Amino acid sequence: MGSKQKCQYWEKCFRKDKRHLGEFLHPDQNSPQQEKGDGTDIHNKKIVFIGNLKTCSFTTAVSRAKAFGCSVENHLSKKIDLVIVGEEADDREVKAQEIGLKCLTEDQWESLLKKSKPANKKAVDNDDARPSTSLGRKNSLRKSTSSTASLKRKNSSSSSPSPALERRSSLRRRSTLELPSTSDEPEVKPKSKERKTHEISFLDTDSAPELKKKNRKRSSADQEDADELSAKKIKLNKKTSSSSDTKLKVKVPNTSPKLKGKKVKCKYWNKCYRKEANHKKQFLHPGDPVPEDENEDEEDDSGLKRTRASTRPKPKNKIEDGDVHLLEGGAYTLKRVGSHYYCTCSGWKNQNKPINKRTCKHLKDHLGDDYESVRCQMTKVQKAKGIPSHIQVNVLLAHKYEGSNVNPKGWWMSEKLDGVRAFWNGRCFYSRLGNAFLAPHWFTKDLPVDMHLDGELFGGRGKFQSTVSIVKNGQGEEAWKKIKYFVFDAPHIEKQPFEKRIAAIQEYFDENQPQYAVNVEQEKCKGKEQVEEELKRVIKLGGEGLMIREPGSKYERRRSHTLLKIKKFYDAEAIVIGYEPGKGRFHNAVGALRCKMACGKIFKVGSGMTDKDHHHPPKVGTIITYKFQEYSNSGSPRFPTYLGIRIDMDKPKDADVPKKPADA
Repeated sequence: MGSKQKCQYWEKCFRKDKRHLGEFLHPDQNSPQQEKGDGTDIHNKKIVFIGNLKTCSFTTAVSRAKAFGCSVENHLSKKIDLVIVGEEADDREVKAQEIGLKCLTEDQWESLLKKSKPANKKAVDNDDARPSTSLGRKNSLRKSTSSTASLKRKNSSSSSPSPALERRSSLRRRSTLELPSTSDEPEVKPKSKERKTHEISFLDTDSAPELKKKNRKRSSADQEDADELSAKKIKLNKKTSSSSDTKLKVKVPNTSPKLKGKKVKCKYWNKCYRKEANHKKQFLHPGDPVPEDENEDEEDDSGLKRTRASTRPKPKNKIEDGDVHLLEGGAYTLKRVGSHYYCTCSGWKNQNKPINKRTCKHLKDHLGDDYESVRCQMTKVQKAKGIPSHIQVNVLLAHKYEGSNVNPKGWWMSEKLDGVRAFWNGRCFYSRLGNAFLAPHWFTKDLPVDMHLDGELFGGRGKFQSTVSIVKNGQGEEAWKKIKYFVFDAPHIEKQPFEKRIAAIQEYFDENQPQYAVNVEQEKCKGKEQVEEELKRVIKLGGEGLMIREPGSKYERRRSHTLLKIKKFYDAEAIVIGYEPGKGRFHNAVGALRCKMACGKIFKVGSGMTDKDHHHPPKVGTIITYKFQEYSNSGSPRFPTYLGIRIDMDKPKDADVPKKPADA
């Protein structure tokens, strides 16, 4: 014949003799997956285990391999198909690679077993159902006679002969044609085969009713009765499980020890490792809110519930408002501003949390673990629905004013506000970096929804730090009443000249008159003399400086020379007491100088240092000169800039700066 016929048992055929394989086609013939070394089918593969197996013992591995039809050998040769390599198999692994054998790790071998099918161990003779082949009849006769002889020997050796064994053997031989169905649908079989299957199942195991139920064809009435019975069982199981659950729910509260309705303090306190819900309900742990049943909660200015002060742990070492604490070794400093604590370590700086919820190991060591856990959990951050917490923002930034290069005559002049830069996109305030400032609804209800505004959230002259605390750290809605939004540009009409942009802002303010927004007044500059006079007046009032803008300029979303800032700086001297490590291109160099003022305040200055200063900084004990804009509430210089070494002084000297107005 020109082509081979398909074997009627296909993948279930167990015959491997050459004559049978030559006459009939099987699924593993002419398949690229059955080439040597390809691990998709491991049936009849010769394998060798080398090394120490870590997933199972050697005996277990051999048994599993034989279950999938593999032949396990002991020696390496070119006839081996796969080599499974364990631990400490150095020499044999090298030998296997030299021979050219395919080596697999234990993980690869396990994944290969999952993809493969176990070998069919059922003793089924294909040729019993094919009388056309004489070889099949001979093999069938030979096997039947051998099985009969072995059965007779067993019966003769036993004290009480069992005819059931002989009957079972004959029935199995006759039922070799009856293969199990692989489909999910019930298979309809002839009555004679149903009877044989039933008899074999009954004699084989005690699970006869299940096999009978699976193989025989049910009537419609029997099927309805079985479905009704299974439904009753499911309903009964649900009732029993629900009743057991309710019993447990009733018993749990009765076993919990309570003291007059209050939680009992856990005796292990902060060392307790238990996380069960029942344990947390029974005992009080650090950071747990006090129960509400006896008015043990109180509300702060923001309307958020905080634990009573009497139940809060106290700090081990107190830091007063505005104080800076230098840790031992001088590597890091701790600072307190209002109710917020700061640390100069990278662990505190790199946290993606509000400032009032940040902590680090240095704060925990200094203030105490209990105090820090309660402090960081008390304040809840309110999130506005539908407003993204971050967007892409590009605003106009100013250069510094140099009197010799620019003639300010005809430019627009206004006061430089010392507040928080805020971009209004019609829904929410955003910082220069694109972070959202969630203001109360009553604060923004009068602002336009179809205009973009650029301005400053400002709380008054000399109140920069209190404004930052309100805007960035969430001190509650009542605190927002202390600040207003000062508008000085309209970015949505960026291509229009500055005069038209401020006119559009003024038109909207005249029509709507927002309660918490102010249009910044712009004045035409008459010359440098007016700039100097106005700067002195603003500084005397406690302001930061001036801003001048070129007439007819567009809104550029970058740092531009069309907008200039004018500030007044003070000079002072300080003594170098240490160094800060550098980053980036100043890696392995000095990043900043740690200096001490005459009043005892410690600060860092890095701005103004050249590359030479970073690699060869002033020695510890040297007096340096620096300039700064003003003093902060804690007394530290703001925006310090290094000027050089002061060789004619041997002690630090602070600048004489006018006192700032009281920060209410």
